[in-house]
Amino acid sequence: MTNDIHWKQVSLLLFLEASVAISWIAYHEYQPEILDQFGFSNYMLEFAILQALVLMITPPIAGHLSDKIRNKGGDRLPIINIGVSVAAMIFMSVAASIYWNIDGWMVYLIPVFVTFWLVSMNLFRSPAISLIETFVPQAKLASVIAVFVLVFDLIYALEPSIVDLIQFFGASATFVLGGVLVFVSGFLLMRSFKNYDFEAENKNFDNETEDGKSDFLRVITTGFAYGLVLTGIFKLLPYLLGQENSWIAQYDINPNYLISAMVAVSAFVALWLGRNPQLLSVKKMLRIGWNLSLVALALLLLMNDLYSFIVGGLILIASFAMLSVSALPTVFYKLSAKQTVLGVGLYYSAIELCAGVGDVLEKF
Repeated sequence: MTNDIHWKQVSLLLFLEASVAISWIAYHEYQPEILDQFGFSNYMLEFAILQALVLMITPPIAGHLSDKIRNKGGDRLPIINIGVSVAAMIFMSVAASIYWNIDGWMVYLIPVFVTFWLVSMNLFRSPAISLIETFVPQAKLASVIAVFVLVFDLIYALEPSIVDLIQFFGASATFVLGGVLVFVSGFLLMRSFKNYDFEAENKNFDNETEDGKSDFLRVITTGFAYGLVLTGIFKLLPYLLGQENSWIAQYDINPNYLISAMVAVSAFVALWLGRNPQLLSVKKMLRIGWNLSLVALALLLLMNDLYSFIVGGLILIASFAMLSVSALPTVFYKLSAKQTVLGVGLYYSAIELCAGVGDVLEKF
């Protein structure tokens, strides 16, 4: 049995996930403008509910189909290929619709495009991210996840700057770029796996649970816990800090940049934790990270002063790093090899439940 990490495949997965993250930023930036441009501004709440439902339902369905195909002797690559191809095509379709400013009955294609885009983007994410366990032995999962966390958190930490860049290019060019990013990253991933023996590698790493069974309850609660913290950081904190009576109002500071700085620092802490697995086990990191995150968010959300923010912010930087680097490895540890993608889909579904509720509440 080998303990080597297959960094080539891991880096391609990282490229795909980074493309997805950037595409999500572009989508969230332009979705309200696109709906308004084509006369759907009165349906923002309905679109938020639809988005939440799609993001919750699609990952488990995609995971179930992927596991079913793989357990019958196939692999999950067809699901990834379909999702990537459809997402790229819809990106281009939306870009063309914006550029030509379609009207008449064709405007009703916009909700269809948005819905299919949401489905396609979530169709391949769970099957793709579950491939990590094929290329990484369980003992080194935390260190590899830490690299993913670093890239993701830095992308979202740079979101204000990315949004400025997106606005500079405009909606049409941005969606073309998003389509190209997703297609190229997906194409390189599929090409790399063309002659890959997944079955042999799964046996090589032997990433199976002790009893061969999956603990779906633990998977869902882990996703729910992580989702609550993400919602607190990216939804509630910006909202409260942006209020006129917030302590930050007396300073010339953009709350989004302040939160971005916290997330960026937390990403490097997560990388350090992942590279030093002897400090804390994944199980302890998850428990401590969750408990400290609750304490930190309570300070940040309930206490409206600079000193509470400093204390709560420092705690949150450390606790969010612990939670980020331990949540997904915990999920993999609790899943049977035959149900990995379904489990990862349920994990993302639980996360999106929290985010979806936050999005819906914003529209009221």
